[in-house]
Amino acid sequence: MEERERNFADECGDHGGTNRHGEPCGRPAGWGTEFDDGKCRNHRGTSRDGSSHEGNTNAATHGAYAESFVEDFLTDDEIERVEQAQELLGTVEGAQDHGRLIAAIAIEQFRRTGDDRFLRRYEAICDKFGIAPADVQKHEHSGGGGGALEVVINREEYDGDE
Repeated sequence: MEERERNFADECGDHGGTNRHGEPCGRPAGWGTEFDDGKCRNHRGTSRDGSSHEGNTNAATHGAYAESFVEDFLTDDEIERVEQAQELLGTVEGAQDHGRLIAAIAIEQFRRTGDDRFLRRYEAICDKFGIAPADVQKHEHSGGGGGALEVVINREEYDGDE
């Protein structure tokens, strides 16, 4: 390995500071700090030993994904429903049942509100879970000129042979 050219007699890299390529940092020792030795500001910070100031929680673990988060955040009824859904989604049949339930709720929300977002959600769920029947579906939409436009969608299972 080639010996690199040194910039200073005492560099940050001499004290363990490395750049993003894993090479020794070439800044002068203590650069950007009140000290003349040790790592530079980028690799040590501004304290002599590289520790943070008292009360600093910048690097604290938030715990949002910890098991205790579920118990601390959700009610007992919600935890029970989450566990039931987790168990239900663990099987293909259970996931299909859950998908059909969610699709039924989405179409009812559309019927109640007329909001197209619920209809699009219903269609997406049906596509994702393969809920729609495999026979022909017909959808009529108004064409741009006011006339009816008919769209026919054929759904067929593809087994990979052809």
